[in-house]
Amino acid sequence: MDEFDDIRPYNDKEIGVVLARFIENRGLIKGIRKEVYSKWPGILSPLLDSVVRRYFRKRLASVRTVDEFQRRITVDIVLEWIVNHTTEGLSFSGLENLDKTNTHVFISNHRDIVLDSALLNYVLARNGFPIFAIAFGENLTANALLSDLIRANKSFVVKRNLAFKERIQAAHQLSQYIWFLHGQGESVWIAQREGRAKDGDDRTNPSLIKMIFMSQRKGGLTFKGFIQAIRIVPVAVSYEKDPCDIIKAREMKEKAENPTFQKKPVDDIRSIDLGLTGDKGRVHFALGEPLREELESERDVAGAIDRTIHRQYKLWPSNYIAYDALKGSVEYSCNYSPAQRGAFLNRFAEEPQEIRRRVLGMYAQPVINQRALVADGG
Repeated sequence: MDEFDDIRPYNDKEIGVVLARFIENRGLIKGIRKEVYSKWPGILSPLLDSVVRRYFRKRLASVRTVDEFQRRITVDIVLEWIVNHTTEGLSFSGLENLDKTNTHVFISNHRDIVLDSALLNYVLARNGFPIFAIAFGENLTANALLSDLIRANKSFVVKRNLAFKERIQAAHQLSQYIWFLHGQGESVWIAQREGRAKDGDDRTNPSLIKMIFMSQRKGGLTFKGFIQAIRIVPVAVSYEKDPCDIIKAREMKEKAENPTFQKKPVDDIRSIDLGLTGDKGRVHFALGEPLREELESERDVAGAIDRTIHRQYKLWPSNYIAYDALKGSVEYSCNYSPAQRGAFLNRFAEEPQEIRRRVLGMYAQPVINQRALVADGG
């Protein structure tokens, strides 16, 4: 494991020290208290912080392994609270496509920095499946607390912003680590491309497939053998409401007007917080069948993943409303009520026209993708 020390998650021997850091982290305790006791008067904050700390100290006292931490704390407490308090329901389809005796590589569209993978793990854990490992961008490890939280939840690091030679080496290391996990009977989640699809257009980067295959190519594994062995499962996650929709629209506008625009680390922290605590409406995960068809190249695999995600993406009234509003039509009016349309559009009524247009485009794009798929016979 030494060759993966700079990217791997925490292991069972390390988790105890990390959990002790969580208990003593005032910012973490304060953040939990502000969400759980949001309606309580501020004068009680010190007392409530103490209550939260004692509660988690007691819950963590018997935790000895990473798996126990994820199941007893992350799934049973944190994600359960998020589902119950920030969504109007979490649904799923396609679990019958998975084999509990085999590993999978879940390749998913990417909308929320944390919850795309975390909520899928919640769904699987609640239905008797093992918890999978998660690929996270290196930019999220700049914050010490966030890095601890990520690595304590079986997440490994994807290195970014490297020179060409270093990028190739990092990709090879990442490929080796994914196959190492595969050999250990661990499934893996990875987003279909770097960064979230802020415009709502879910597309798989063929370079991702190339990266996964690259460490095995020299060993003589054929591309067909690679597809059969790794068991890629396309996953479509759809949120009825995106708590970060306006932030994403503003970022897209900034990048369009200033190609050198770069987000600050605090921007990711803000998006994570808003994504975790904001109203998401209904949420759905659709898991496709593992890819088994005859695929000749990385581009073919990417295309097959995209077709599955576009086809199985759960469309909500918000998607249909956005499409009709953007196109000036009533084509999909049977999928929403006038009240739903008014409530959705009022969310952005005070935003500049450019931001409204980008937000509507973000929600409308999955409808456009499904229409294109039907037009192409898919």
